[in-house]
Amino acid sequence: MQKINEKLKSAEKESQAKTDFLSNMSYEIRTPMNGIIGMLSLAKAHKVNPNLVDEYLNKAENLSQFLLRKYLLPL
Repeated sequence: MQKINEKLKSAEKESQAKTDFLSNMSYEIRTPMNGIIGMLSLAKAHKVNPNLVDEYLNKAENLSQFLLRKYLLPL
């Protein structure tokens, strides 16, 4: 019985660690994604000003590259 309780506690710890990891990753990914979405929205809103559109698109591209380098490419 003690062995079962130890395994249960271990499984609960692992489950909590996984939940914490996913929560942290969700937050870490959401931040640059919100920046990308914001820059694209601004670009759409300022279509008549090509200089602003280029600036917003460059920022969105930089945020996308950051996201890839930091979170997706190291795998």
